[in-house]
Order: sequence, then C-alpha cells, then structure tokens
Amino acid sequence: MSTYIAQCQRQTSLACRGNGIRCFARIDGIRENVSKNHTLPAEPQKRLSDHTNRDVQHHSNKAENWWDLDGPMKGLHRMNLLRVPFIRDGLVARGSVDSKLINTNKVLQNQQILEVGCGGGILTEQLARLNAKITGIDLSYVLINVAREHLKQEANARLLDNITYKTESIEVHMEDKKNFYDAVIISEVLEHIDDKESFLNACVQCLKPGGSIFVTTLNQTVRMWIVGVLIAEYVLGFIPIGTHHWKYMISPLNVQKILDTMGCRTILVNGWMYQYRQGVWRKINSTSMVYAMQAIKTQALQKLSLNYGRYRVRFYNAVIDNIRETASAPDVTQAMSDVAKREVQHHSNLADEWWNVNGPLQALHSLNSIRVPFIRDGLIARGSIDAKAVSTTHVLENQQILEVGCGGGILTEQLARLDAKITGIDLSDVLINVAREHLQQESNARLLENITYKIEPIEIHMKDKCNFYDAVVISEVLEHIDDKVAFLTACVQCVKPGGSVFITTLNQTIPMWVGGILIGEYVVNAAPKGTHRWEQLISPLNVQRILDTMGCQTILVNGSIYEFWRNSWRWINSTSMCYALQAIKTGSF
Repeated sequence: MSTYIAQCQRQTSLACRGNGIRCFARIDGIRENVSKNHTLPAEPQKRLSDHTNRDVQHHSNKAENWWDLDGPMKGLHRMNLLRVPFIRDGLVARGSVDSKLINTNKVLQNQQILEVGCGGGILTEQLARLNAKITGIDLSYVLINVAREHLKQEANARLLDNITYKTESIEVHMEDKKNFYDAVIISEVLEHIDDKESFLNACVQCLKPGGSIFVTTLNQTVRMWIVGVLIAEYVLGFIPIGTHHWKYMISPLNVQKILDTMGCRTILVNGWMYQYRQGVWRKINSTSMVYAMQAIKTQALQKLSLNYGRYRVRFYNAVIDNIRETASAPDVTQAMSDVAKREVQHHSNLADEWWNVNGPLQALHSLNSIRVPFIRDGLIARGSIDAKAVSTTHVLENQQILEVGCGGGILTEQLARLDAKITGIDLSDVLINVAREHLQQESNARLLENITYKIEPIEIHMKDKCNFYDAVVISEVLEHIDDKVAFLTACVQCVKPGGSVFITTLNQTIPMWVGGILIGEYVVNAAPKGTHRWEQLISPLNVQRILDTMGCQTILVNGSIYEFWRNSWRWINSTSMCYALQAIKTGSF
C-alpha cells in the first residue's frame, strides 16, 4: 500500500506542478473526510431508467480495479493531469479564490464543490488535496464504498475533513442544497445520462449565483465514435466494451444551449484528446473528440432583443450616438515592416467599398451578427456591467474599449451604439478618414461623444494608455500581423488588470486554407484576393500560450464559420476555421 500511496502522491504532484501551481508530493497538510452516515439505501436507483441502471451496473463491475493506475480506468486517472488544472484555473480566473493562496497547495481552500457522478473518487481526492470542501455523490453504492475504503487507507487527516461521500441522485441532493455550491463538476458523466435537461437543471440549482459548472464529456461526432468507441473499445481494448454509446453523447453547442435556458453563461470550451499509445491526455485545437466546458450561473445575464438586418447588426431602439474626431496623426508607415505596409495598402485599396454591405467586405459586415454579442456577453459575464443596463441598448455604458485595427469603423460603430466609450486606432489614414466621414453622415449625437479615431500603432498608443481600458478588441487583425508577440504585448499593456482581450481571427489549418483562402478568395470571391496568407495565420492554442506569458487567462474560445452562399456567420463545435477568444488580464503586466 505504501507503494501505491507514493504513486498517488507523484500523480498529484505532476497534476499540479506541471500546470503552473507549486503543489508538493508531500501532501501531509491535506486530509479527507468521509460522511459518517455509512448506511446505504437498499435500492438507491429503483426509479432510474433502464439505461441508467445498466450504466450504474456497468461501472460498478469495475470496482475492484478502480484505483489500479494501469488498469481499465487508467485513462480516467491520467485525465486528472488536465481536468484538475482546468477546474482550479477556472475558479482562480473567476476571482473566487484567495489571491494569497494561488501558488500554494491550498488554492481551493473554503471552496464548496459538488462532484456529480464521482464514482470511486479519482477526481474527488485530487481536488480535496487542494483544500476544497468537496461532496461526491453517485448512484452506485459499490463505487461509493470503493471511494470510502480508499480514503481510509490514506494517511492524510485533512482529506477526512474535506470530503463527504453520498449515495444519492442529484435530484434528491438538490432539494437540500439549492444555491449552495461554489462549483458543480460533471466529469465523464453526461455521456451516460439520458435526460440531460433534467439532470443539468438539478445541477444548476445546486449552484450559487456566480458559481461555476464544469463539464467534461465526449462530443457526438463521427471522429469520436470511430476513434473513441469503435477503435478504443472494440479493437484495441483500451476502454471496457460498452462504456460509451453514440446516442448519449452531446456536442458542446447543445450543452451550451441547455445551460443558456437555465441562466448559465458558457465562458470556456477546450478540446482534449487521449493518446492511447502514449497514455497521455493533451489539449487540441478542436472539440471534435473530448471537451471541457466552464459555465457561470448568473441571474443578471439576459439576452438583448437585437434586430439583426440581413448584412449588419442594427441597434436602433431609441439609441442616440455620436463621434469625436481627432487631429490627423503623423505618417506612421515609415517604421513599418514590408509585411505591415503591404497589408495597410491592401486594405486601404478597399476604402471606397468599405461601407457597401453588399460589396467585397460584406463578410466583415455580416460578422457583426456574432462578434458584437460575443464581446457584449463576455463583458456581462465578467460582472463588468451595471445589472440595470443589461437588458438595454446602454449595456456597455462607461466601458472604455480600444479597438486595434478598426479600419473604417464597421465594428467600432456597433459597439458605440451600445454606449461604449470606444477608441479606434489604425495604421491607415485612408481608412480612418473613411470611418470619420461615415460617422459624420449619421444623424446620431451620442456616437460623436462615444468614438475617438486615431491614426497610430498600438505601440505608440500604449505609452499613454497603459492599464487604461476595460477591454481591447482585436478583430480580424491578428492574421495580418507578423510579430504577434510584440503586438499582443502592447495590446495587453493597455488593458486594466481584470479587463478583457477579445480576438477574432483565422486558424492555421488545412480546412481554413482550402475553404477560407483557396476557395473563399480565388474561387467564389468571398474576400478580396490576397487578403490572407497561410504563414500569418495562428492557432487558438498558440494565441493562448502567448497570452499566458503575459498574465492573461483564456476563458472562452468559440469556433465560427462563414457561409458565403448565405452571407452569414454561425458558431460551430470546431475551431478549425475561424475562432473568437476572450482572455482576462489577471495581474499587472
């Protein structure tokens, strides 16, 4: 047993230390706590569906090998290397954790967490080792017994204080624990539930307003079925046969839709994949296999009733806007690289057609239908917005926003119509003039007060506006930048601690190159030829890595696609084409 405990300690150390938190293999300061009520109901799942009973029995049959690190559950053990940091960092990013504890092995101290479908306690124990007060519930009394027996074998007193195990359904548990938990975890469980709406509703009701719900599960894709079920279970035998069924899998978009109806805002979706030969989990740019999701329960979040025109977003419900012009800036192109000069010239050549909603930039106009709500809802979810303004067209009132690479102002104007105080900067004097002239044509006084346009690079702007803005928006710009690290550094320096960076751009993938560049530019002319180049595209994972070095926590990545035959954008389950990313500046930089 001492050998086994040493293995667990090494696993805990790797799970934490390998992801930026200094946890120690010596975990003597953390203890477990098992519910004193060991009397189990004789028939805890008598009202369950046949499918649920079958799944409970299927997992109960693995009880003897549950804690065998190299046994049939090894994939679940090794998943802790991703899911423990995902949960920990999600709670840290929400500001739920005492800042003094962030770099300690007590980072989750006093966090009340519920794990639904805890099984034999593989994840439960690891979270308790970070000092969370965690309740694990499961329908299988066999697995709850396994969890309790394993905890008894641990020479660790604080775990006994931190963990409570119960054999009961979430529906029963919810009746006494409404609005109680800081976080609810549903890890590798949702793919075994038939009535997902009722299940998620009970989980959400257990959560405090402002609390987080964490889900990890399998996507309902052909790729997942072939690799994760057919090959993994029936060919290679990495997973016990019958563990997963296609019809019970669910896409992240459908989970998000269900949670939306329950007052929960999805703020982060990551794609994961298990490499069977190496026996390790890793992050990937796609959610087509396994995904991890974090959503926030917020009673204040309501969707605005927006009137979307065919090609552009319109917010004209009693909105009065305006603009303030600034003096022309000096020539900023002198210090630019050849790449930057070429990009500026390319877009400046489109100036005459910039505000033609049926012209060469119609896709950029249409993009407002998803990027404006993405930015608006991201700021609401962060608690940056006055609750009284959430359901009004003044929702972004007093938010100081910088748009870098604003061009002719297509996005700038729409954000200003929501009452944001927005500064748009661009390297092209031609496009800034287009933006100013268009605003002068608007009979809208408040826009003149809300918008400031400047011809200057972000590196110059940053010198006077360090830690100034509530949000910096970089929309359809990053794919035109050669030195992305220097560019993002200047952008992040402009953001206040706790502020948001919003990015929309193109992924560096073969589908994007074929569909978005080869076909989009050279076949159907959805974008002007030469607009995008493969070598300047970047994956969301690489953007996230750059932002990580600057003290920014990525909290949301959504995939999107442009349907050129309908001139419309929509969210998709994959980031293989385009993506929208929100990151939070967690400290001074």
